[in-house]
Amino acid sequence: IAALPTQRLTQGSISSNNLSPDVGSLPTSPLPGKPIISMLPIESMDRQDAKHQLLASITTSLREAKTLPLPAFSHAEREDLYRSRHPIRKDPWLIALLCITCVTSIAACWYSFQHQYILLYSDAYSHLRVARRVLDGFSPSLASLGAVWLPLPHLLMLPFIWNDYLWRTGLAGSIPSMGCYLISSFYLYLAALRLTRDRRASFVGALVLIFNPNILYLQTTPLSETVCIATSTMACYYLLAWVQENHPKYLIFTAASTFLATLARYDGWALYVGLLISIFCIGWMKQQKWREIEGNVILFGIFGGLGIILWLLWNKVIFGDPLYFQHGPYSSQVQQIGFLKAHILYTYHDIWQSLRFYTFDSSDTLGLLIFLLTILALIIFVARRRFSPEVFAALAFLAPFGFYVLALYSGQVLMLIPQAVPANAPKHLFNARFGAEIVAPAALFIATLVSRWRLPNL
Repeated sequence: IAALPTQRLTQGSISSNNLSPDVGSLPTSPLPGKPIISMLPIESMDRQDAKHQLLASITTSLREAKTLPLPAFSHAEREDLYRSRHPIRKDPWLIALLCITCVTSIAACWYSFQHQYILLYSDAYSHLRVARRVLDGFSPSLASLGAVWLPLPHLLMLPFIWNDYLWRTGLAGSIPSMGCYLISSFYLYLAALRLTRDRRASFVGALVLIFNPNILYLQTTPLSETVCIATSTMACYYLLAWVQENHPKYLIFTAASTFLATLARYDGWALYVGLLISIFCIGWMKQQKWREIEGNVILFGIFGGLGIILWLLWNKVIFGDPLYFQHGPYSSQVQQIGFLKAHILYTYHDIWQSLRFYTFDSSDTLGLLIFLLTILALIIFVARRRFSPEVFAALAFLAPFGFYVLALYSGQVLMLIPQAVPANAPKHLFNARFGAEIVAPAALFIATLVSRWRLPNL
C-alpha cells in the first residue's frame, strides 16, 4: 500500500489487471480475493468520490490485515511473558515462599511468646515505651518520639501500642516486625529472580533468610533491625530493576524506599550515600548523557535523602540542635566515650580489628557453611559479570557490611564477639545482633550460586 504512486488518476477502468498507463501497476491485495480498490469505472464518479473510495478500500484492507497470523511464541516464552505481568498470581514458587514465610513467622512468634523471649533485649522494651509515650504519657504528642532512635519503627507500632495486652506482652512491636520479615523475603526473592532468571534458585536463596535463627528471633521482637532490612531490601531491589529496565518509575521507587530506610536506622543513611554514588557510576557506565545523569542524581538525592533532612529539622525544632541525636546526653556517641575510657572499645581507629570483629559476627550469624558459600558466590558472581551496572546494583545489598566496619572504626558502636575480644575482657558478647543485616545480601548471592547448579525439574 505504501508503494501506491502519487500521480493523478486518469480516466479509464481500474482493476487489479486493467490499469491506466499514467498510474502504472498498483500492488495486489495483501489478502487473496480482496482488491484494494473497487472495480467501478472511474468515469462514473468524480475525483472526490474516487479519492474517498480509494481511502475506504485501503482502510478495509488494513483492518482485515489485523487478522493475519502473528509469529508464534513457544510455550515457555508465552509463560514468561504472562508471568512478567502477573508475578504473584502465576508464580507458584513465590506463592509457596510467601506461605512458608507466614507459617514460619507465626510459629516463631508463638514460640517466643510462650517462652517470654519477646522482651529479652532491654532495647526492645525501650522501643515499646517510646511508641507508647506518643499516645499515653505526661504530655502525649509526636514530640515524645525523642531524638536518638529514628521514628519509623515506633510509628509502625502506633496502630497496636494503645492496646494494653499487646503493649505489655510486646506483641505490639512483634506485629510490625513480622510484616517487615514478610516484605524482606518477598523483595529478596524478586531481586534474586532478576539476577538469576531462575525461580527455583531464587526460592532456595530466600530460604536462607527465612530460616536464619537470628532473623527468626528478631522478627518476633520490637527491635528496629527487621524494619531496616525490609526497607533496604526494597531500595536495592528497585535499584536493580531500574538498572535493568531503565524506567524512571523504578528510580522513584528506589528513592521512596531509601527515604523509609533513612527513617528506620542510621544504617539507611549509609545506604543512601552508597546508592547515590551507585546511580552516578551506573549512569557513567551506561554512557548516559550528562544531563540525564544529573537529573537522576538530583531526583534520588532530594527524594531519597528527604528522611535525613526531616530528622535534622526535627532535632532542630524540638531540641534546638540539628545534631542532637549525635552528641545529646542519650546518644550512642556519649555511651561510646564511657566504653573508650573503660578500654573495651577494641575497634576504635583500628580498621583491621573493625573488619575482624564484623566478619566474625557475620560468620556467627550466618553459620560457617553459609558464610563460606556466600564468599564463594560473591567471587564467582563478580568474576563472571565483571563490573557491569548490574553488578554495581547487586553490590549495593552489601552496604550494611561497609557501614558497620566504618561505625566500629569510628567508635560509633560497640560490638563484642567471643572469638574476637581478649580472653580477659570483662564482657564477651554485646550487640551481636548487628550481624543480622548481612543475612539478606548473603541469601541473594547464595541464589546466584545455586542458579549455576542444574536442579531437577519439578
